[in-house]
Amino acid sequence: MTKTLVKTLAAVMLWLGAPLNALGADLLLGYGSHFDAPYTVIEDGELTGGWIHATASALSKSLQTPVSAVAIPRKRSSDMINSGDIDLYCFTNPAWARDMHSVRWTERLFDVSNLVIVRNDVAKSVRSPYDLRGYFVGTILGYSYRPLTPFFDSGQIQRVDTKSFDQNLKMLRNGRVEAAIVPDTVAENLLLRLGMDKDFSAALYMVSRRSLHCAISGANPEKQGQLTEALKAVKGSGLFDWPELRGFN
Repeated sequence: MTKTLVKTLAAVMLWLGAPLNALGADLLLGYGSHFDAPYTVIEDGELTGGWIHATASALSKSLQTPVSAVAIPRKRSSDMINSGDIDLYCFTNPAWARDMHSVRWTERLFDVSNLVIVRNDVAKSVRSPYDLRGYFVGTILGYSYRPLTPFFDSGQIQRVDTKSFDQNLKMLRNGRVEAAIVPDTVAENLLLRLGMDKDFSAALYMVSRRSLHCAISGANPEKQGQLTEALKAVKGSGLFDWPELRGFN
């Protein structure tokens, strides 16, 4: 089964609500459908580059088994890895996915920081969450920003949810929000692509910093063991080091 056919069938099965493990023997690497570059590079609807693509390719080479990357809805990621519909889900954190059961977490791949992107003229004045009071802030639907939760709950800061960092920054560019929370891993790429790099930058205040990992499904213990060893080897090769990762932007 070709990778293109796998991806097409996966999209149809997701739409129908059918189990992805019916696709066959290929290993399935799930990733968030909200992922932007450099995690994903999409051309004509196809995943052609980025860190997800590089990870799938490296695992395929290590295991000598096809690994197909499949975009899945963020809200379904836990259910799908718990059931074995996908074999692993990468670039996430145990604290973000407490409802993923029987998974094995890889060691830390690298760290990611949640930055507050604002106009240049206010970037230096935003030094703490208190400086965001009265702001409308672009956020990702379903994502928890723990240091800001009391401010959101009290209405001191208004969160405006979207499904992607791209949408968050476009709202900021269009004046619909005064700030947007975007990871440092994607911020530079997106600001450049959207033509915002001259007028917008990261505030001094950083919301949070977390390590990223891959979660490996425990639905098939044999696959889990194989993927655990393969990911150790891939990490040992230096793929997840920042200089290497930047080559896959």
